[in-house]
Amino acid sequence: MKTALPIVLVLTLAGCATAPAPEPAPAPEPVATPAPPPIPAGPPPLPQSRLVCEVPVRKILLSDLGAPEGSRPRDVALMPGTIWILFEPNVLVGLPRQARPEGSANAVTAIEGESETVYGLPGDVWETLSVSPRDGTVWIASASAGKLWRKPPVGRVRPVRVPQLKEGGFHDLLAGWDGIYVAPTACGSASIWRLDASGKILGTALPQTGSCPVVDLETDWGGRSWALLPESGAAFQLDAGGRWVPAQDFAAPGPWPERAGPFQGWFFWGTEPVGIGGEEETVLVRKSEPFREDCGAGNRLLRVRGDERGWVALTRDWLLLGEHALESSP
Repeated sequence: MKTALPIVLVLTLAGCATAPAPEPAPAPEPVATPAPPPIPAGPPPLPQSRLVCEVPVRKILLSDLGAPEGSRPRDVALMPGTIWILFEPNVLVGLPRQARPEGSANAVTAIEGESETVYGLPGDVWETLSVSPRDGTVWIASASAGKLWRKPPVGRVRPVRVPQLKEGGFHDLLAGWDGIYVAPTACGSASIWRLDASGKILGTALPQTGSCPVVDLETDWGGRSWALLPESGAAFQLDAGGRWVPAQDFAAPGPWPERAGPFQGWFFWGTEPVGIGGEEETVLVRKSEPFREDCGAGNRLLRVRGDERGWVALTRDWLLLGEHALESSP
């Protein structure tokens, strides 16, 4: 009995030495990583337009016109003998309209003849203008002042108050043969008012219910007056009886496409209506289709005016002068 214990211990140790090693744990199956969602393709780039800014015409540098430093070009009006340029905050410059000098196509040319500069009073803010075809008076409006300004052919610029206007000002105006058509910022029951030279309301037009849509007034190259509602694309023409009638078969630049950016105005190019959009770059809208118009880095197109003799285009840096009315490009 004294030798039993060591034998058992040896047997026990031998069993431990010969026991099989435990099997390794199975490797975890790889977790499938979900594929990232596809990046949605952005809208294709806007096609290029070469309608206005790349036409080889006479060019005048706006900085040569003598407006005070910090003045910003805002609007332009075309008359048979004068081109009027409006600068913010309150400067009006009139240039003689002359035939193109020999060999000046697509060239920067100096101003020939006497120019006229008109300054507003401190605090005046001028934003848009129109010239009366009846007597050549320049009418100026602001969206933040309850008055207009008028500059007769001879004499100083003077304010014209509109007693019925209780708040706001006017975001557009058009001087016609039978009065001054204005688009008030707080229109109430009508989007357009017709005023006389003293500021008295003679009538209203384009009656609206509820909120007033944006209305932009324009004159075509034949001297006819138009009103455009860019949000809907509806357009109206002023008839001989002083009534705004819906335009028929009119390819208005609307409803305004989102890709064109904010609506900035519209103009006629020959007989074609063209919208202006964009912010830093110029986007032209033709029959609701947006195009990018390259006027140079930081030099967006602001306004275009034309008549039976030719056209002018205002950019941030230049005044472009075309002597012959152009047909629409395809």
